[in-house]
This record gives sequence, structure tokens and C-alpha cells, in this order.
Amino acid sequence: DEDLFAQVKGSMSEEEVSVRADAATKELDRLLTVATRSLPVFAMRPGCRPGQNVALHLFEPRYREMVRRVMEADEHLFIFASSSPAEGVRGTVVEVEVATRVRNGSYDIRGTALENVELQQVWVEPDTGGLQYANVSET
Repeated sequence: DEDLFAQVKGSMSEEEVSVRADAATKELDRLLTVATRSLPVFAMRPGCRPGQNVALHLFEPRYREMVRRVMEADEHLFIFASSSPAEGVRGTVVEVEVATRVRNGSYDIRGTALENVELQQVWVEPDTGGLQYANVSET
């Protein structure tokens, strides 16, 4: 492995080695984040697929709480599952781009489905009216 690294390093400039090492480090950080993240889960048939636009009107108190939490987070993400959340169920990570609060307190949201994931551990978050969360891994 060290010999191969030396050969590759010898065929590139120091700047190119540095740029590639930085890119690899960022990708590794991203993958580690994906592997360990916990996200709220919204379940409704038929679900969605990566690349699709997602538009939802969320009115249940637990999903109102979900929107508030998602929009307060650094990344505006939740899981859209097509069946009841449970370990092994597959869902799709959705990035919320716009969340509009309606007069009655419900939300209209728009976003994009990003990637499929598998729910690992599922639980009901305390004091949320039944909002479920899950640890996820990419499928």
C-alpha cells in the first residue's frame, strides 16, 4: 500500500495531491455523517423516489413539530417512508426547500427527494405527539 501511494504521489504535483486528499477527506466525512444520522420520519403511501419533487400539506400536530425541527436544523432533511416506520423499512431522504405556515398552523412544504435509506433504529421522540425518528443507513 505504501509503495502504491508513493507511485501515485510521484505522478502528481504536491498541489494535486493536496486537492485530492482534501476531497477524499470531505467525502469520508459526508459518508460518516450519513451513516450515523437520525432523522424524523413521515409515512404515507406511495412514498417517493430520489429525484422527485415532493409537495406535502402537513396538518397533524406531530408533523407540524417535524417541520419546525427540520427547518431549525442545519440540513432541512426528513425521511419519507411509504409504510409504518420500523427497522428494515426503506424510505427516502427529502430536503425541504420551502416551508410555508398556513393560518390554521399547518404547513405546506416543497422539497426534493435525495437518496434511499434503510431505517435502522426507530423510536417515538418524547413530547412530540408521536413523531417518530430513525437512525438511517444508505441502501
